[in-house]
Amino acid sequence: MTCRLILMSFVTLSLASSLATAQVPKSKRGSGQPVGTSIEFNLDAGPDAIAFSLVIGRTGEPSRVMTDYQKSSIIRWTPLDEGVYDVTGRALYKDGSEKFATIPYEITSVTGGPLVAPVVSPTPLPLVALYSAPACPDGAEMVVHFTTGDPVTDTSTNARACDPQYSMNFYLGGMRAESTYFIQHELRDADTGQTIGFGQQSSFTTGSISPIVPAASVLTPATPQSSFIDKVILHSPVIGNPQGPIFPLPYAADIAGAVIWYNDRLAGGTLVRPAGNGLFLYIMDSENGGRDLVIFDLAGNIQRSTNIDTINRQLTAMGEDIISDMHHDIRPLPNGRIAALGTVERILTDVQGPGDINVLGDSIVVLDQNLQVEWYWNSFDHLDVTREAVLGETCEDGSGGRGCFQFFLAPTANDWTHGNTITYHATDGNLLISLRHQDWITKIDYRDGAGDGHVVWHLGNDGDFEINSPFPFPFPWFSHQHDPNFANATDLVVYDNSNVYCVSFGEELCNARGRVYRLDEQNMVATLIHDVDLLVESLAVGSSHLLSNGNYFFSSGLADGDQSYRSVVHETAGSGFIINEHEQTTAVYRSHRLPSLYSALPDLSGLPLPVARERKKSRRTR
Repeated sequence: MTCRLILMSFVTLSLASSLATAQVPKSKRGSGQPVGTSIEFNLDAGPDAIAFSLVIGRTGEPSRVMTDYQKSSIIRWTPLDEGVYDVTGRALYKDGSEKFATIPYEITSVTGGPLVAPVVSPTPLPLVALYSAPACPDGAEMVVHFTTGDPVTDTSTNARACDPQYSMNFYLGGMRAESTYFIQHELRDADTGQTIGFGQQSSFTTGSISPIVPAASVLTPATPQSSFIDKVILHSPVIGNPQGPIFPLPYAADIAGAVIWYNDRLAGGTLVRPAGNGLFLYIMDSENGGRDLVIFDLAGNIQRSTNIDTINRQLTAMGEDIISDMHHDIRPLPNGRIAALGTVERILTDVQGPGDINVLGDSIVVLDQNLQVEWYWNSFDHLDVTREAVLGETCEDGSGGRGCFQFFLAPTANDWTHGNTITYHATDGNLLISLRHQDWITKIDYRDGAGDGHVVWHLGNDGDFEINSPFPFPFPWFSHQHDPNFANATDLVVYDNSNVYCVSFGEELCNARGRVYRLDEQNMVATLIHDVDLLVESLAVGSSHLLSNGNYFFSSGLADGDQSYRSVVHETAGSGFIINEHEQTTAVYRSHRLPSLYSALPDLSGLPLPVARERKKSRRTR
């Protein structure tokens, strides 16, 4: 049903309710839809409106931007919490003015009334279920456990704070295909974590896997040294296989090689990071020709988003260079902030060549909890532009397959910095940016938003650190690296693509390496403490991080060179040997090995669920 409401006399919202799945009850009313329903809002604001946005919050609670200004007037919202919400439609007009309209909108339980027992509902993804449990007492929190009985399949969701008024709802993700899972929720004391009780057991049988999902297999089985806590491997393919029906879509496999999740509801983009709480950060091709920053959930629903056009309007108002693309990395930061890499370009004269040269640099855009620009860093303002790309890399417009994305000022450009990772340093609140074409990992002064962006140091060849290496490999520094992540306050895990060694010294030095550097910032000494030949070439892409038991994880996304349709992920132990490997039949930009799909990497803070309940303090006297 579609109902048209004219609110505040100037904006019309057309509210169209469409169910995400036929298995949940349908309602003919616009309001009153059950949790897990995809609700479309049509913001009909007249011919002069150029962009539309949706802001939502429970009545009486703060609202948040769910979808920032976009060109389409159709915006979809898929809530996971009951309650009455204030839904505000915003329209931006050609003259720069904005208009707003707000309506109340109620979300009910899956049954439309109070739940007395858990209900498990299918979702559009056959390996994901919606679990709904009755309301639980204030001061408690709920976790849902599900398993087939095989320890490898044992999975627990994130904990959610109870609300005695509303049902509790979770997407269950990380299940094998065509398998029956036994499900039971646990109530815990929110302060102590002690178990209060359990709900009654439910079950759910998953569907089959789509044929477009790449295969995963075990090359080197896990050993007793392996990290069995980290039993989920999340993959973000970048290309499909023209030899078969394989297309780039995010998916996950378990440590035994079984596919346990995939998302074929989003196409034309890259899953960049797990954000915790069953949420994921995604860069998606935009209808505007640029890229969107998207947060989606386990069921494939877009929960929040913004885009280049909206970010650039804010950067222009700040007097900063706009970005021509969003690329490579989006990173959760503390306090709900998000940092994203952007491409900036300038025409420089007689600097990186004779005459006018278009030079591509990098920016870091930090967004606040409401997806608004809070802090900005521009490589042109802080790096030496006369230091050219180490291998003289250039780009042609539209050559995204080689890691060069959208730019505008000229048909070709010098790919000067080619940033690929933002890393947060929890010790001092600063940021690191991996500059692939400079062979540097550069620390910049962020200080949780109070920094001025100046360069603190460069790590790498010809940088600011002295290198100390006990290993026989003759080149202790990384080359054209990817995805540095802190294992602790001093140890930095790095995927070394080895491009410069390969180009300079031949095929025998083309293998990628997994490396860990211990940084002594006081004396400016970097000690290589872990160095493993990963035994495959991967001259582009890759990832790295610490595992729960102290081992390290590395992914080689192009395991057979530029035309590869195979990737390999590796677990390495302190001994410096590979102890567990998995193979994928597609090229993968970045992989992560995690305890579950509800996990974030160790140095990530995790994003809160959209319009999540705040944890309430216990009323008991401490």
